[in-house]
Amino acid sequence: MNRAIHLVHEKIDVFSGFLQRVKFRELFLYWVGMAVMFGLAYYLLSFTPGHGLQQDKMLLTPSFSSFISAQYFSFITSETVGYGDIVPQGFSRFLASLEGFVGFLIFGVVISKLVSVKQEHLLQEVYKLGIDEKTNRVRSALFLFRKDAQQFMDRLYRGVGTAELKDLWVLLQSLDEKLTEAVTLTCQDQAHEHSSDVMRIDSLHVELIALSMTSSMAKLSDLIAKLEQLKSTWTHPRILQRIHSITTTTAHFVKVHEQKYLSPKLQNRLQALSTLSKELAHHAQQTPKLHPTAEI
Repeated sequence: MNRAIHLVHEKIDVFSGFLQRVKFRELFLYWVGMAVMFGLAYYLLSFTPGHGLQQDKMLLTPSFSSFISAQYFSFITSETVGYGDIVPQGFSRFLASLEGFVGFLIFGVVISKLVSVKQEHLLQEVYKLGIDEKTNRVRSALFLFRKDAQQFMDRLYRGVGTAELKDLWVLLQSLDEKLTEAVTLTCQDQAHEHSSDVMRIDSLHVELIALSMTSSMAKLSDLIAKLEQLKSTWTHPRILQRIHSITTTTAHFVKVHEQKYLSPKLQNRLQALSTLSKELAHHAQQTPKLHPTAEI
């Protein structure tokens, strides 16, 4: 019993796969071919008394006009319309019932595919809106980082104490989180690269995010340059660890997308981002680490 149910499920899956692959033109050709074949069958049955078609209370006899009438009856029957001007007799009744059922099934498949196409279009629109919203959210968060970083730089004239170290670490943590979110958003299709059900994020969104990331990394470089200029003791191990995480995330973003997109403009964005990331990582490695006398 279980084996029979399993076989039924397999057949249903095969049929569903066929319906997904078949195109509207192919369905139309199937329908026309079916109607023509059934029409030919009705005409051949006119050679057998009592099993052909009846028109105006007279059985159709083999002739060219009977062939045309048989084709007309077949197409009308396959459309599940039926006007009653031609009536099947004998075995033709069984064929007419079968043709009506198959025609009804074909039209059902057509309607199902129309609904499926419309649904897929709506899903694509919803997905695009979601991508737009997430992209804008990431860019807004990176803009807020640059604003906070500028405010932090404006008050550095007082020097860098424990409070400033904590603020700097929080600032770097927020940037790291937003960069991670950007990588997750733009690289989410890597795990589904062989799936056609996942819409790929386009190069425009990647370019917008790369531009925001480049501006944010440039602002971070300016911030560190400001700290160096003031000869501030800012190189706490946790801060350097956070900078390492930021540069690693940025390098991964660049590595993924420079292989995917060939747009010269986007390649220039990625190259600029890569340069800033490498310079920042090199600077953090060369900077002497501050002994962690205070927790941050």
